[in-house]
Order: sequence, then C-alpha cells, then structure tokens
Amino acid sequence: MASSWDTALKTKLTSIIDPGTAQYYGYSMDVDGYYAVISALVESKVYVYEKNNGAWDVETILVAPDETGNSFGCDVAISGDTIIVGARQYENESEGDFSHTNTGAIYLYKRNDEGVRFGQLMIDLNY
Repeated sequence: MASSWDTALKTKLTSIIDPGTAQYYGYSMDVDGYYAVISALVESKVYVYEKNNGAWDVETILVAPDETGNSFGCDVAISGDTIIVGARQYENESEGDFSHTNTGAIYLYKRNDEGVRFGQLMIDLNY
C-alpha cells in the first residue's frame, strides 16, 4: 500500500537550551494551528512557538512559577488562546499540611494582547 505522507523532513524544532544536558526537550507537546507548545521536563520549562512565514519561532518560555522542579511540563496542551501545563509532582504544602505530597497541579495560561500570561493554578485534593 502506498503512503500518502510526504516523508521528506519539513521542519525540525530543536531545543534552544544547552544540547549537552539531558533536559527531556519534547517530553510532551501539542500543536494548534500556528502555535506549538513543547516541554523540557527536567528544566521545568515549556517553550511556546509561533509559526511565521513558514518558520517556527519561540514566542515565549513558560517557567514553573514555584521553581521547585515539580515535573512542570509533564503534559502540555494548547487550544486557541489557552495553554494547560501539568505538574504531576506538585506538593500542596501551603498551609503546613504535608500529608498531601505529590498531589499534582494544572497551570492555566491565557494569551492576551501582551503575550502569554499566567492565569490560575488548579489543585484537586479530593482523592
């Protein structure tokens, strides 16, 4: 059976971080129209690309707001102006209750006229 896929490489998105370090660039990714989100799990960053004139350029880099290395970027998704980033090892210790470790969290980002902005941290403790 003949394939209808063109197997010639069209575009290659590579990490802009030091290639000598194992950052798990591409651990999770999603594409919606002219935007792509790609995580670098160990670095706790998510790269947001925009396609302009056939080239993919980094629009912004989302960084884990709490800087704890909580697996920020273990899952990413984009739909329209909304980006969702998972952090499966987020620990909810905000009130000194350490019984809810590794509960996980979801960070929501929303694009506006000034770019991508952090919107809301969501945590579900009903498990």
